[in-house]
Amino acid sequence: GVPKLIGNEKTGLLVPQHDPQALADAIARLLGDADLRQRVAEAGRAKVEDEFNIRKNAARMAELIAGARARPKRVVLIIDELESGGAQRQVLELAKGMKRLGLSVQIVYFRDHNAEMLGEFEAAGIRAILIPKRRRVDIGFLLRLRRALVLMQPDVVQPVMSTVSTPMAVRVAASEVPKKQLA
Repeated sequence: GVPKLIGNEKTGLLVPQHDPQALADAIARLLGDADLRQRVAEAGRAKVEDEFNIRKNAARMAELIAGARARPKRVVLIIDELESGGAQRQVLELAKGMKRLGLSVQIVYFRDHNAEMLGEFEAAGIRAILIPKRRRVDIGFLLRLRRALVLMQPDVVQPVMSTVSTPMAVRVAASEVPKKQLA
């Protein structure tokens, strides 16, 4: 287990990496001790519900950005697509929280094949802008993204996606946006 998530004997049992015997012993111990199994299961669930709550974490992040020393007012969140998924739901909650704090929030997305959540962003009063990315490496996308960021004049640009190469592309595109921060 992950030591930051699992407290040994509290929210689970930790065993050394690459030690199948220790893992087997821990499993046998849980199977044989209903009280321990119940206690760590309840504590583990409570910890995950508390520390990994999407609304709570989105509110924390929104408060951090709103309370930043430079007091940013315009925020652009960049995500690859608006399909109905966990990352997209988290971005929606984050954007709503930022909006409640008085920030101007816009979403930029670059894959339109499945924009299921577009209506939810619009219903929340959050503008979502499609900047098409046509290929894995698309110089035109960088130019279109840069042009959009210059027009939007954001104080903060935050990439929020799983595509490994995209945060770097966002940094390159945003590097020419004058006097702004890139989160």
